[in-house]
Amino acid sequence: MPFSRKVMTTLATGLQSTRQLALNWDERALDRAGQLGLSASLVESVLDLTQPEALRALDLSFDWAAAEPPPRVDISRIVVDRDAMAGLPRVRERLVRREEPPRHVTLLGTVRTLNRDDLGDEDQEATSTVLSTHVDGRPRKVHIPLAGSDYDWAIRAHRGKQPIVVSGDLIFERGAWRLTGTIGVAPSFLDRTI
Repeated sequence: MPFSRKVMTTLATGLQSTRQLALNWDERALDRAGQLGLSASLVESVLDLTQPEALRALDLSFDWAAAEPPPRVDISRIVVDRDAMAGLPRVRERLVRREEPPRHVTLLGTVRTLNRDDLGDEDQEATSTVLSTHVDGRPRKVHIPLAGSDYDWAIRAHRGKQPIVVSGDLIFERGAWRLTGTIGVAPSFLDRTI
């Protein structure tokens, strides 16, 4: 089979598998992700295509050239409707967790939001930031719990519209990228820029 036909067959299989899992999750699919053409990147791309709120369905059709025998793909038309769209985030999260286990990273980015939540006790509050950065070449918003002087550095970077360097264990959890574990802020970078 020519390479281009293999690629398109894998794409059609992956799109059909994504639709089926979005409608009816099956944990066993993770063990056969390669055979099913599944990847977190594919699901993320489908999620991006289905973002407009006015969109009712995403219709993807494959018209196979007659020069080669048709591939063994069950379907040549895949329709991702609103019901399937609702299940896409769950499929993405499960695939990301499998494909990208927690790993220690150092991120350079800009502070997009500063959050301060009161925990009920006047001395206790939870503080965090959302960093706009790139992970493996893709733009990401990473949620980072920061406290004390690290949070103060984030405030300074936000005010000065300067980038900040933060390190920790990167995970994908509850639909968002997060830094966990021992988190460090590199203030020396800010000292030079602010």
